[in-house]
Amino acid sequence: MKRMTDQQKVEALNNALTSFNFPSKYFIYKANKGRDILFTLAHRIDGAVKTHTRFMNYDEMNCFLVGYNFAITKPLD
Repeated sequence: MKRMTDQQKVEALNNALTSFNFPSKYFIYKANKGRDILFTLAHRIDGAVKTHTRFMNYDEMNCFLVGYNFAITKPLD
């Protein structure tokens, strides 16, 4: 199995934001590089980056986005 580069991971997570209909102001912000890369959901205010989640690895962020989408579109009864 081919490993994803850091940029491919960011693009995949940003594509998930688009497909899950997040407002366009939100984007995936990355910290670190290589094996220790971490991601957070963020948006820009006056040139500064405001984060909205804790920093997570790729799998955790992917699960967060899927879970968030599920909770919004199919609320539990």
